[in-house]
Amino acid sequence: MKFTAAARLPVHSAFMHVAACSYRHGILPKFTKGYARQDFHGFGGKIAFTALRSIQSEELSPSASIEVEKKFQPPSIRELEELVKQHGGQELGKVAFTDLYYDDAEYSLVSTDTWLRRRDDTWELKVPVGTEEEYRSGDERAVFREVEGEASVMEALTEYVAGLDSSRPLAEALQACNFTAFAEFHTIRQKWSLSGCTIDLDVADFGYSIMEIEAMCGSEDDVPGALENVERVAELLNAQPLTSGHGGKLVTYIRNFCPQVLARLVQAGILHG
Repeated sequence: MKFTAAARLPVHSAFMHVAACSYRHGILPKFTKGYARQDFHGFGGKIAFTALRSIQSEELSPSASIEVEKKFQPPSIRELEELVKQHGGQELGKVAFTDLYYDDAEYSLVSTDTWLRRRDDTWELKVPVGTEEEYRSGDERAVFREVEGEASVMEALTEYVAGLDSSRPLAEALQACNFTAFAEFHTIRQKWSLSGCTIDLDVADFGYSIMEIEAMCGSEDDVPGALENVERVAELLNAQPLTSGHGGKLVTYIRNFCPQVLARLVQAGILHG
């Protein structure tokens, strides 16, 4: 994958370059009001970033814990807004967040396609559903069971991490098991809803943009129908699939900045080299 010059700039310059270029090319709207302060760490320094947040957010059933998601090339935001409105969808607002992904020195979690993430202050665990052949989006799995919240993630992790002390705060328990963050990046996201799906248009601070279309369901039996709905919405939006060698934000970050993680994923058959 070819990165723009923004990927080689200091992170604060790179991020503002990406945001400015994305606005000029119609990928990201101009921030005008409703500002909220977001501080994040990354690339060896702490940076303050101000981003627009919307008070709107979609509400999902507590039982809707399986995420069905496919990734696409980022479209023009103006065309996307017109198509969403044309087909009866609505805007859900904008948000900025920082993701940190954790594993041990052997990458025991990611080698099973299991992903432990802290998004701002919320712990999340993504556990694979189905076989790799069944559910793929380009070079990546498309279906995961999502576990959210410190207590729930702690409980789920006891099946994966030997010696995890559930009596301690999760961050401390993970540190005691030699878990560290191997990836960290900041994202500006604009969201829409259409026909039971959420459409996310993301711009990451390392010079990468992507569109994701996602549906949530409560059981594995519902996955095929959710996949069909995602594909139907993608067709309504004229969404273009990712070209060969391109992936989601995390996979792209790993391919460019985490050679040891990439090698382990290739060895485990999770990604192609």
